[in-house]
Amino acid sequence: MHEPRDEGEVAADYQARHNAAALADHRAKMAEQTAAPSLEICEDCEDDIPAERRKKQPGCTRCVACQSLLERLKGGM
Repeated sequence: MHEPRDEGEVAADYQARHNAAALADHRAKMAEQTAAPSLEICEDCEDDIPAERRKKQPGCTRCVACQSLLERLKGGM
Protein backbone atom coordinates (compact mmCIF):
# COMPACT_ATOMS: atom_id res chain seq x y z
CA MET A 1 0.00 0.00 0.00
CA HIS A 2 1.22 3.48 -0.83
CA GLU A 3 1.67 6.02 1.88
CA PRO A 4 -0.25 9.24 1.35
CA ARG A 5 1.85 12.00 -0.13
CA ASP A 6 1.89 15.40 1.45
CA GLU A 7 1.34 18.64 -0.46
CA GLY A 8 5.08 19.35 -0.58
CA GLU A 9 5.82 16.09 -2.38
CA VAL A 10 2.99 16.66 -4.83
CA ALA A 11 4.21 20.21 -5.50
CA ALA A 12 7.81 19.05 -5.96
CA ASP A 13 6.72 16.40 -8.47
CA TYR A 14 4.65 18.94 -10.37
CA GLN A 15 7.55 21.42 -10.44
CA ALA A 16 9.97 18.76 -11.70
CA ARG A 17 7.59 17.82 -14.55
CA HIS A 18 7.03 21.49 -15.40
CA ASN A 19 10.78 22.20 -15.45
CA ALA A 20 11.48 19.17 -17.66
CA ALA A 21 8.83 20.23 -20.17
CA ALA A 22 10.08 23.83 -20.23
CA LEU A 23 13.66 22.68 -20.75
CA ALA A 24 12.64 20.39 -23.61
CA ASP A 25 10.74 23.25 -25.29
CA HIS A 26 13.71 25.58 -24.86
CA ARG A 27 16.15 23.04 -26.33
CA ALA A 28 13.88 22.47 -29.32
CA LYS A 29 13.62 26.19 -30.01
CA MET A 30 17.38 26.66 -29.70
CA ALA A 31 18.01 23.77 -32.10
CA GLU A 32 15.73 25.40 -34.67
CA GLN A 33 17.48 28.76 -34.30
CA THR A 34 21.02 27.39 -34.52
CA ALA A 35 20.43 25.03 -37.44
CA ALA A 36 21.71 26.19 -40.78
CA PRO A 37 18.99 27.02 -43.25
CA SER A 38 17.74 24.08 -45.27
CA LEU A 39 18.48 23.97 -48.96
CA GLU A 40 15.59 23.99 -51.41
CA ILE A 41 17.51 21.86 -53.92
CA CYS A 42 19.27 18.57 -53.02
CA GLU A 43 23.04 18.98 -53.12
CA ASP A 44 23.43 15.50 -54.67
CA CYS A 45 20.66 14.97 -57.23
CA GLU A 46 19.47 18.59 -57.59
CA ASP A 47 15.80 17.63 -57.12
CA ASP A 48 13.56 19.86 -55.03
CA ILE A 49 13.54 19.24 -51.28
CA PRO A 50 9.89 19.36 -50.19
CA ALA A 51 8.93 22.22 -47.85
CA GLU A 52 7.60 19.72 -45.28
CA ARG A 53 11.03 18.06 -45.05
CA ARG A 54 12.79 21.42 -44.72
CA LYS A 55 10.38 22.33 -41.92
CA LYS A 56 10.74 19.05 -40.01
CA GLN A 57 14.51 18.72 -40.58
CA PRO A 58 16.07 22.20 -40.29
CA GLY A 59 19.44 22.38 -41.97
CA CYS A 60 18.82 19.52 -44.39
CA THR A 61 20.83 19.60 -47.61
CA ARG A 62 19.62 16.41 -49.29
CA CYS A 63 16.29 14.93 -50.35
CA VAL A 64 15.07 11.88 -48.43
CA ALA A 65 16.27 9.44 -51.10
CA CYS A 66 19.81 10.84 -51.22
CA GLN A 67 20.05 11.15 -47.43
CA SER A 68 18.89 7.54 -47.03
CA LEU A 69 21.45 6.33 -49.56
CA LEU A 70 24.22 8.27 -47.82
CA GLU A 71 23.29 6.78 -44.45
CA ARG A 72 23.22 3.25 -45.88
CA LEU A 73 26.64 3.75 -47.50
CA LYS A 74 28.08 5.04 -44.23
CA GLY A 75 26.61 2.07 -42.36
CA GLY A 76 24.01 4.19 -40.59
CA MET A 77 20.31 3.58 -40.42
